[in-house]
Formats: sequence, structure tokens, C-alpha cells
Amino acid sequence: MAVAAKEALLLMVMMLEIVLFLPPTLVSAKEEENREFWYSQAKSQMAELFEGRRSSKGYAKNVILFVGDGMGLSTVTAGRILKGQRLGQSGERYRLSFEKFPFVALAKTYNLDSQIGDSSACATALMCGVKANINTVGLDHRGIFEDCKSAYAAGVPSLVDWAQKHGKSTGIVTNTRLTHGTPSALYAKTPSRYWEDDTKVPAESQSACKDIARQLVENQPGRNINVLLGGGRRHWIPETEHDPEEKEQMGRRADGLNLLDAWVHDKKMRGLNAEYVWNKAQFDGVDPRHTDFLLGLFGYTHLDFEADRNHGPEGDPSLSEMTKKAIEVLRKNSEGFFLMVEAGRIDHAHHHNNARRALEEVDALDEAVLTALNLTDAKDTLVVLTADHSHVFTIGGHNTPRGHPVTDVDAEVSDVDGKPYTILLYGNGPGYAHSTPAGRQDLTDFNTQDINFVQQAAVPKKYETHSGEDVPVYAQGPGSYLFSGIIEQTYIPHAIAYALCITEDNSHCGKEPEDACRSLPAPSQGKGKDQDVSLPPVLDIHSVYEKVVVHLPDQDYSSVGKHDPRTAYEPFPIQDSPSNDLNSYPGHALASAHEPESDYGRAPVFVPARHSAPGAELQPTSKSSTISNQYAASNSYSDTYNNGVHEDPKHFPAYSPIPADEPVLSRSPTEERNQGRDLPTNHESPTALHPYTGQDPLSAEDANSAPAPMPIPATTSRRPLSHTTPATEDFQRSIDPWTSRGVSESFSSRTNSHRFITITVMFLITLLQIQ
Repeated sequence: MAVAAKEALLLMVMMLEIVLFLPPTLVSAKEEENREFWYSQAKSQMAELFEGRRSSKGYAKNVILFVGDGMGLSTVTAGRILKGQRLGQSGERYRLSFEKFPFVALAKTYNLDSQIGDSSACATALMCGVKANINTVGLDHRGIFEDCKSAYAAGVPSLVDWAQKHGKSTGIVTNTRLTHGTPSALYAKTPSRYWEDDTKVPAESQSACKDIARQLVENQPGRNINVLLGGGRRHWIPETEHDPEEKEQMGRRADGLNLLDAWVHDKKMRGLNAEYVWNKAQFDGVDPRHTDFLLGLFGYTHLDFEADRNHGPEGDPSLSEMTKKAIEVLRKNSEGFFLMVEAGRIDHAHHHNNARRALEEVDALDEAVLTALNLTDAKDTLVVLTADHSHVFTIGGHNTPRGHPVTDVDAEVSDVDGKPYTILLYGNGPGYAHSTPAGRQDLTDFNTQDINFVQQAAVPKKYETHSGEDVPVYAQGPGSYLFSGIIEQTYIPHAIAYALCITEDNSHCGKEPEDACRSLPAPSQGKGKDQDVSLPPVLDIHSVYEKVVVHLPDQDYSSVGKHDPRTAYEPFPIQDSPSNDLNSYPGHALASAHEPESDYGRAPVFVPARHSAPGAELQPTSKSSTISNQYAASNSYSDTYNNGVHEDPKHFPAYSPIPADEPVLSRSPTEERNQGRDLPTNHESPTALHPYTGQDPLSAEDANSAPAPMPIPATTSRRPLSHTTPATEDFQRSIDPWTSRGVSESFSSRTNSHRFITITVMFLITLLQIQ
């Protein structure tokens, strides 16, 4: 009896261990995802929808418009799965915060003259309510690309114009440059999105058309925007001044204007409580209770990707942190506010076929939405989330098991070439991989889940393109019922204005919403009392600015804030960093002289781990680093993508999965040729040999072409893909016996499985001893 009791006790312990340590997908799949589960889930979602529809009545006091630049449906789906898997779930059933919104629509993203939408023209539709021509900003159909004169009559007001006219506070938050295509549509009227500073404006147009940065500081509605948080300091400071953070970089303005000083001076002269900050420490020190105007420029160009962001005091605030600070400043206005928050770097990662970074940016956007929802009341705040356009980005596979890592290869190989392929792919872009004699590159030995992995693409292009598919629109709060069905992108700002009661005719705001939605008057298209709907002639700003320059050092900045702009630009000391080691840089291609400056961030060109190009010399890699310990410890690629693809690619250490005591590729012949002299348009990055051809991608014969970035071979231990002759035999992928998932499943799941196996063996041994 005693033995039987012991056996029964041990059996109970074993069953408890099974429940505790076996992965949830095996323990609970059958009992959870049965018929009753799905019936219950449907009822729960109906209840959520009914509650959301009830809260959609009435009119909004505040509106927050979130824009995921380039975030199409496939990006949302992949982002959802990745975040769910990080939280220990299979991922497919997970819902991002905005996917719980009760109203969803699909918006068409074409431009007036383009089937496939451009960011600036799409932003004009999204912010101003009119379709525009490609590469123009804030102009209607009469605006012609790079035609200054066309801007005078074609300017249109935006949501910021309408909100300010009705006494509301306004704000812009972005992790791109504040003068970039999407945010600039809220305040600028310009025939070219590329006119971010005066050096980009043609000489014949400079006397009549202001650049985008000047419009933000000097014109309506830009000068009255309460919160401006983003990047792009280079377009604000003169070419004779150093950037405060990247001291080797100079400003871009050739007109001698310092728009940072001009912004501070304008707020001082108007007696406003204003503050300018440029790093996280200063940002964290801002007290929103005593700040009515806040300017934060945290990058020389775009802010770092979230995966590469420096979290320290000299780094940048996250998108979520900037959203929080903006709301805290804006919500003090009893009349309400309008805030636009852009996750702009989703787009940049997609242009480089770098899916993992794009999905990390989706996660950052989701966190910003959660922050906004926690700080606002759904009864008076309308939250709308959408994208300006999509990308040629796909998610697919054949019989891919539930819970399979979304950034991994599919569970089966291609039935044509017998090679593995990733679940995430692109229609075109730099990941085009027909680079071997055998055709498509074999990914068997590559770590496809690395943050720097470049997905394969079907068609070769220097940069991946946008797609023409419709994009989702999610809405919650008062007036969210207006967002349903298939809509034009131009409809969105009109619906927002209607819900916020900032249309020209707001008589509907005195009625019940059910009666009011019979007619939807459009926002005013005429020139209102406080509106500046057309681009005015340029004033003699030099005479005005002379006073600012002369008197600025003598001003009392106590009312502006504790950060004196006279000392805000002092650079901090240079730190010993791989960014100062010319031998650490990956390759980089020069831009063609005839094409516009790229806005996508620097392209990742990778040095293969443990492989050296033919004929390359070897030398030790630098062991020093200025990136945070979090990234240094993981040997993560810390290319911040802080500059444009062809814009001063200097300050990033190379991808270094190789231990510090192992050698890396030395400089290429092109680096030696260019050493000690300036390259055209500041393209001073040395060039690594192409990782597979061993050739100099910047040779004299092909100086304007970019080498296709290649995936990174795995350097960490990974179970090999088991196959013999792929062309004739079925490919058998290594599967974890307990999770039924790929070998790249999370460490925690494998650990639980190993614990279970160990405990089971121990139980059997104990049972045999008892008997």
C-alpha cells in the first residue's frame, strides 16, 4: 500500500509538471480552441463592438491621428504575430491595441497623377482632404512638381489650420525629420517635398518660395503649433555650425539662418512659455505644466530605429514617450487639441527589404497608441490610425504550422529549386538574390531572424517600392462611426473635422449624432480669418533675422526654459567609438547626381560573418563602442540608419557578430582612393568589398549603383536544416518534438520542453527504484 501511495503521489507530481512546463500550444490547444471556444470568442467580440459603437456617438473634443508610414495590411499582420510570439503566444490570435477599435475602413491611396501613392501626396490627401500630384505637399491639383509659381494659387488648409482656427492646441510627433513628407503636409505648401532647406530650392525660385523648414518657423499654421517633436536639425542650422550631437556634421542651410534661434526668439517676443530640447535628458526635464510650446529635435536627420535607439540621457525618447509628453502639454487647453503621431521608419525599413526592423517599428507604434489610450478619455477623444500607403511586402507559406516564427523560413522548401524561403518576402528591392550561378541564393546557413537580415525580393531595385493596395483605417471614440467601408483617402480629414466640430459649418454639433450624420459639410476651402491658404511672397527675412542674431545673446531666456539656446549647441566630447574607425564601416553606394536625395535611411550592406571576400586583407576590429550595453552585449548591428541612404553615412559601427578578437574586412581600394578628400555631396563612407563577389561596388565603372545587400550568415548555434538532395527528395525541417515548431523557436519554449523531458526521466528512474 505504501508503494502504491508513493506511485500515486509521483504520478500526481508528474501531471502537475506537465501542466506547468509543457508549452501552452500542446496543453491547451485542444481544450481551448474547440467549438465552444470560438462561439464564446465571437460573442465577446460582439459585445466589444456594441460597446464601441455606443461610445462612437457624440462629438470629439480631442483627436489623435496615428500614421504608420507604409504600414499596409500585411505589415500589420506580421507585426501582430511577432509581438504575440514575444509575449509567449503563438501570435496569430494576438491583437494589437488598434485592432480592438470598433470601426475599420479601407482607404484608396492613389495620387492625382500616380497609380501608386507617394508619401507627400498621400499625406496631402490624408491631412488636407484633396488629392495631389506626386511629390508635392499641401497643394491641390494645380500644384506642379518643382514649379514654384504653381504653389501660390494651389495651397490648401490642413487639419492643423482648421483646429487652430477653432481655438484648439496642435502638435506633431514623428520619428522622421519634422520637414519630411508626411508631417510637412500639416503646415507647408510647396511644389517639392525635397525643398526641406534653402539649398534644395532652385536658385530661380529662392526669392519667391520658402523652403519647408522656414515655413514651419515663420508661416501660419506652423509657427503656432504647440508641440513639435522629431528629427532633422540639419535643415534648421547654417552650414557654418556644427550639429550638437554629431559634431562632425554641419548644418545644411546656406542662407545663414539659424531657425532654432528664430523659433525661440519668436516665442520669447510673444511672451510664450516655450522650450527647445535635443536629447532625452533635456526632454525628460521638460515640465508640461509650465510649457505651452515645445520643440524637440533629437536627430541630425531621422531618429534612430527603435531597435537601434540609445535609451540613455544622450539618446532619443521613444515614440511612446514623445506621445505622452505631447498629450500632457496639449490637454491643458480646455478647447481640446489635435495631435498627429507618425511612425515613419516603418517605411524606411521596408524600402531596404529589412522586414524585422519594420515590424519592430510597428511594435513601437502600438506602444504609442497604448500610451495615448491610457492618457485620454474615450468619451471625448477620437483616435484614428491609418497608413499613407502600403509596400510590396507579403507574408505567406505552405502549411506553415501555428506558432512558427514569423521572421523565419517556411516549414517547407520550394518545390521548384529545393531551397528554403522566408515567410516574409518582397516584390522588389535590394534583396533580389539571383546572385549565384545556381540561381536563387540558398538560405540554409543563414539566420533569417537576425535584425539585419534582408528579405529576398522578386525584382531587383535599389530601393523597394510602395504598393497600390488600399490601407486600413481604424477608429475609436466619438465620431468613429464615420469610418467604415471603402473610402477615398481624402475623406479621412473631412470626417475627422466633422467629428471634432472644426468644419466651416458646425451647425451639426448642436444636434444628436444620428440626425447630424445625414449631411457632412466639408471644411472651409476659402480663406478664413486666421488662415493662410496660399504661399505668400517671401518677406525680407534677412533684415528681420538680423535683429534676432544681434539681440539673441542678450535676451533673458528664463521664460523660455532652463535650456539656454545659446549653449544648447555645444557638442559633447568625442568618444572612442567604431564610428570613428574608418575600417569598421560596411560598404555604401553613392547617389546618382540626377536623382533626388533618398529619404529612406542608410541601406544595410553587411559583412558576412566568418567569411572574408577573396583577396581582402584582414585586421583586428575595434573593441570600443558608444552604443548602449544592451546592444553591445548582443553584438547587434547598431547602424542607426540616422542618415538618408546617400547622406553622410558615417557614424555607425559595422555589424559585428564575430567575436572582438577575430578579424574583419579591411578597407577597399575605393576607401584608399578617397582617403583624405571629400566625396561629392558629403558621401564620405568608405566601402567594403562586396561580400560574395569580392569586387569593389564603388569602382569607377559603376560609381552610381548600389550593391544588393545580402543576408547575414548565421553565427550562433542553430540546428542545421536537414536535407540530402533538395531537387529530388523532400526537404525535412528540424522540428522541436514538444512544440511542433521550427528550431528557431524562443529560448523559453525550448527550456520548458527540456525541463519537462528531464523531469520525466527523473520520474521514471524514481519509479523503477521504488519497484
